[in-house]
Amino acid sequence: MGRRDAALAEAEQNVPILQATYEAAKEGSAKAQAQLSLAEEKALRNARLRAGNALSQEDYDESLRHRDVSRGSLAEAQAGEKKAKLTYEAKAPSGENVTVAQFKAQLAKARYDLDQCLIVAPAEGRVVNLQLQEGSFMSIATPMLDFIPDGDNYVIASIQENFLRYVQPGQEAEVVLAYYPGRTLKGRVDRVVKITGEGQISSSGTNLPEVAKEVKTGGRFAVAIRLDESNGSLDLPVGAGGSAAARGDDPGRCRRDL
Repeated sequence: MGRRDAALAEAEQNVPILQATYEAAKEGSAKAQAQLSLAEEKALRNARLRAGNALSQEDYDESLRHRDVSRGSLAEAQAGEKKAKLTYEAKAPSGENVTVAQFKAQLAKARYDLDQCLIVAPAEGRVVNLQLQEGSFMSIATPMLDFIPDGDNYVIASIQENFLRYVQPGQEAEVVLAYYPGRTLKGRVDRVVKITGEGQISSSGTNLPEVAKEVKTGGRFAVAIRLDESNGSLDLPVGAGGSAAARGDDPGRCRRDL
């Protein structure tokens, strides 16, 4: 950021310098024009004198060479004036000097990138397993930490397809975790996620995918179970395993692993 600010300040200070350079170039062109006019008048006067044999051929040739040199000097001065004018009057669509506008855009992008370095949590919670230190290089889509949101305790049960029709939101459920041996946690089915990755066909190329190869049968579906407050304060490790049983519409129970 410091380098960007300094570059922008230098570009803004350079605008008056470009203006002064353009003004000096205009004066140089005017001076070269005046010198050419004098050289042409002298060459014309010497031509009359040479016609009357009042001037040597050598002096007459010298005046012609001086005139030609003055013409070259004027062309060079005019080219420099044109270049200085284009540099000074180069404007961006915003009306600013193009160099100033360029550095402002770079500074704005640098500020935006800096703002994106601030990661805001999606909810109240805590960070665990932080793998980031000051000065570390971060790559896109590379996990650097784990975030555990505060709030209701949920567990996800994986239910086979043939038992899914017996499970509905609101049904009573029981959860047994290895983290709490000998304890049965009470809860209710909060929602049933009736879609799996196996239900998505990933196609590539110009040919349609073969169903037999792309679609698998007998998949598992996620069922979210919200634990009751009657279980007390729970400190559930994220990813802990166990078993869950939900009372379905049939007389029995639907029990599956978490």
